[in-house]
Amino acid sequence: MKRICIALDYNPSAEKVGKTGYAYAKALDAEIFLIHVISDASYYAIDYSPFLGYESPFNTGSMKLVQELIQGANNFLIDSAEHLGGGNIKTAVLEGETDVAILEYVEKRIRWIY
Repeated sequence: MKRICIALDYNPSAEKVGKTGYAYAKALDAEIFLIHVISDASYYAIDYSPFLGYESPFNTGSMKLVQELIQGANNFLIDSAEHLGGGNIKTAVLEGETDVAILEYVEKRIRWIY
């Protein structure tokens, strides 16, 4: 594998996903892509404990604009990439249904090499 895409959400289990994906990518000397999908704004009102070196700025009633969600998710991915130790990790915030958004991103942006 030459490229590995790691999808992260705000659940604390994402730390294990991120660290495991990063370890695989480093072992394979693969490019790393961290992504987050914004699909339903009400989901972000949940208050999670800090993980991957990131504390969520989201709380009930504070997210009124989609742009704030995107900026918060972007900060999350940047902080996660730094926590994992990779300056070459690419990040992207996607919007839409999670499965569809991830598949479209991989197909259009990462351009898998066979």
